[in-house]
Amino acid sequence: MDLLKWPAPWLAGSAGRFLGIGGSPGERRDKVMGHLTLPVEDVNDLMLFHMARMAVWGVMLAVVAPVLLVVIIPVSLLPGGWEGAPFLAAFFVSGVLSFFIFFMGAVHLLKGLIADYLLEGRWNRESRAWRAVMLAQTPDIVIALVSAVAVAFSSL
Repeated sequence: MDLLKWPAPWLAGSAGRFLGIGGSPGERRDKVMGHLTLPVEDVNDLMLFHMARMAVWGVMLAVVAPVLLVVIIPVSLLPGGWEGAPFLAAFFVSGVLSFFIFFMGAVHLLKGLIADYLLEGRWNRESRAWRAVMLAQTPDIVIALVSAVAVAFSSL
């Protein structure tokens, strides 16, 4: 399950700028998309894979956060104000979405740092354990979603 399959092509150019990749916007986009689809044969590929994903999640957060604010401010003006059901629902959804995106970016940053500093000489693509920990996104998604819902509930 790759959650970045759909938004990545639109955000890859900005993510490339964030990562400091030079060239035209098209070249930056192609470079980031190449990093997102690396076959991950060695630890350097693994680090590039996770750093590119971290940058795309970060750019996605920078795009989504203002949109959520634009939505939540008018909703707070509806009858009931800040205590009304529409505002609380919008606040909960925006909290879950923004924390989920932030958490996924942070997880990929952490995995990229682990790959760069701790796995030198230890990465083995054939190892099921390493692939499950460093490449599988389903556990990351489940943990991020549960954490986002818990954080959003705690803020109500």
